Amino acid sequence: MTFLRAVLFAAFAMLAACSMAPSDDSPFDGDGDGLSDGIERSAGLDPHDPNDAALDPDGDLLSSRNELLRYHTDPHQRDTDNDGLMDGDEVLVQHTGPTLADTEDDGLDDGEEVLVYATDPLRADSDGDGIADGEEVHGFVLFDRVTRVSTDPLSVDTDRDGLHDGLEQQVQDRFATYASAKNAEELLRGALNPDDPVHTPALGG
Repeated sequence: MTFLRAVLFAAFAMLAACSMAPSDDSPFDGDGDGLSDGIERSAGLDPHDPNDAALDPDGDLLSSRNELLRYHTDPHQRDTDNDGLMDGDEVLVQHTGPTLADTEDDGLDDGEEVLVYATDPLRADSDGDGIADGEEVHGFVLFDRVTRVSTDPLSVDTDRDGLHDGLEQQVQDRFATYASAKNAEELLRGALNPDDPVHTPALGG
């Protein structure tokens, strides 16, 4: 009887231990570091180390705890969205989304805007001319549907002809829809080309 009682006690103890063991999606935090054991395991951290949540293993200026709970970034990758800016720089300096390569969706990655073009990664149209930064940089096709021009995303009037780039592009787009506008072709390739500093449109009337 004593042996049977001992076996039953051991079985109940095992069941109790199993029921108390945390699952990967439970909020159980065995080391008390602010991260549940499940989160730590999935992120490659040690659920028995109370210090690793405050560390910065990828050197991006964000602790593992903040990366996992606040910013939803990868604590083992300096640049989670691969946009050319490390996560800490995006969060602390640029205020861009560390999980969005192109925060304002203007066609340029945040890193390109900050490091290459000096445009505003939080404004789709840095110079306010009506053309998104990415479209200005990568270029758009003129009226002839062949010539591709790029304009300056930091200048409202790239060719300094008195008409801002957005207006010139709108004229190009409008005439491109006309079935026959051959008489305007020379003007559109020249004076109303937003990247043509040689030909200036006549603004008298």
